[in-house]
Amino acid sequence: MTLPSGRVLTPIRNPIFLQSALVNEVEALLRREEQARAYERLSSLARTPEDLADACHLLANLHHRLLLDNPRHFPSLVGLVANVADWSRLHPCRIDHTPQPVEESISVVMCSIDPDKEARAMAMYQRALAGTRCEIIVIRDARSLCEGYNRGIRQSSGQIVICSHDDIEILSPSFATRLTQHLRRVDLLGVAGTTRLIQPFWVSAGWPHVHGMVAQRSREGDHFDVTIFGPQSLCVTGAQALDGCFLAMHRSLLDALAFDERNLAGWHGYDIDFSFSAWLAGHRVAICTDIFLLHDSPGQFDAACHAQVEILRRKHAHRFAPPPEQGIHELFAVRLQTREQLVTFSERMLAYVS
Repeated sequence: MTLPSGRVLTPIRNPIFLQSALVNEVEALLRREEQARAYERLSSLARTPEDLADACHLLANLHHRLLLDNPRHFPSLVGLVANVADWSRLHPCRIDHTPQPVEESISVVMCSIDPDKEARAMAMYQRALAGTRCEIIVIRDARSLCEGYNRGIRQSSGQIVICSHDDIEILSPSFATRLTQHLRRVDLLGVAGTTRLIQPFWVSAGWPHVHGMVAQRSREGDHFDVTIFGPQSLCVTGAQALDGCFLAMHRSLLDALAFDERNLAGWHGYDIDFSFSAWLAGHRVAICTDIFLLHDSPGQFDAACHAQVEILRRKHAHRFAPPPEQGIHELFAVRLQTREQLVTFSERMLAYVS
């Protein structure tokens, strides 16, 4: 199936979203910069997780086509496919994921000063890693994230080490199986990041250079927003920088590279510096989309953050890639109401990636 201009459309299952009249209508709305009406139109048709995934892929194709036609048409765009009809009447999606044996031992390292967050994160990892040889190390008096992670790593013994925030929740089934299968092919793995780092914020290069899919609780606390940076592949290799809410790596990587606690004495920038340094050193860095998590924090971009960014800018300025000629930021998001919907939607999206 092709778009009217002849460009190939990413395979879509549902014929509703392949109708030429609908494609033309939505594209016309986007060209007139009436994004809200375009998203509302697609939302009105999306009544199942499959429909919602199809709507997302149609949006991705149309946005990409508009960028090819006019790279400056959308210098920055955040869209929303919200409030899918009839979620409440759907039966839970039955997903059969039989975990495979995991031979590797796994260490989880966290820094936390909040006993409630620590307890929730520990219980979550114990469930997610049930049946594996694992340990959870919590640093409660870290002087910085770099210092805390380095100290926890020195205490750890696992063949695989996860550096994790204490406010995430892994929602994907068969987590340990997916994690270890990826890390048999790469050295460092994250759930969101970029294949083109142009400055100390990994999202800056925009789509299609950013990848991953992460859920966040809304500031109001009454729904979840799934930001879809780019679900093109189960595992995107050649990543240059990763988001630090979840980083997983081989022990061998840590024998060669540590977090830079000397220069980064705060709570920001550690992830960009570590993953970019790993990529510069020739390690295999990747972003996966089949490990889906809920991050219960919108992030803080305060004065301390900008101070750390300036340190990174001075440290790596001559190594950043030039800005792309075209690119947009957060492509679109999906608003859902429950964790069950998050799991169902994220698993359905995996059917559309290679």
